[in-house]
Amino acid sequence: MQVEWSDAARDGILSDINRSGLDARAFRLLTCEDTEWVIWLDNLEFWKPGWKPETDDED
Repeated sequence: MQVEWSDAARDGILSDINRSGLDARAFRLLTCEDTEWVIWLDNLEFWKPGWKPETDDED
């Protein structure tokens, strides 16, 4: 999916800020434990446009 997001951003279909948000969400979901994964999926704020990871979570 990330390749498609990058292609869409390159083609002007998806803004860089939205692509960045999708990448951040993908990172969270791919690197978390099972219990965290369910919490992220249920978190409505996580799915809203403009969601950004907290700065101390970026390792």
